[in-house]
Amino acid sequence: MILLLFDRLVLYFNWIYQVLLNAKSQQRSAFYWTFTAYTIYAFVHSSSHSFIAMYILDMKSLLLTKLLNLSLVFFF
Repeated sequence: MILLLFDRLVLYFNWIYQVLLNAKSQQRSAFYWTFTAYTIYAFVHSSSHSFIAMYILDMKSLLLTKLLNLSLVFFF
């Protein structure tokens, strides 16, 4: 169990490093910072058993927020 959690943490921080490394433009960087913040929130505020479910819920709310922002930009 501890090894599984450690393995997940290593993969997770490696993924964050790669995402932030690939963020080159200002707008893309802001999106990736938001994405990473939601991921950290999901990881910290959930147990190891419900991490994936919490992650999916947070990603859905992030996607809805992004879509709402885009719709406001296009309609106003």
